Parts: sequence; C-alpha cells; structure tokens
Amino acid sequence: MTKEIKLIRIREAAEMLGINPETLRRWDRQGRLKAIKIGKRGDRS
Repeated sequence: MTKEIKLIRIREAAEMLGINPETLRRWDRQGRLKAIKIGKRGDRS
C-alpha cells in the first residue's frame, strides 16, 4: 500500500494552526518539525 503525501505551503500550515509562518520556519531550523524544501526558490512544504 502506498501512502499519499499532501504538501502544503508554510503559509497555509500556519493559517491552519493559527500561528505566524515565521514560527514554523523557526521550528524547522530548530528541528522541531520536518519541512521539505522544493524547487529552486527553496519553497518549504
């Protein structure tokens, strides 16, 4: 069985959680969550 992974932008995740997108970026830098960087611009999902 293959799991389907849905990717969302940091902005969308922050809105869903009711927090600032910068908080998610900080948590990523601290290793508190795993963001996947996509594309040349380094978009995270």
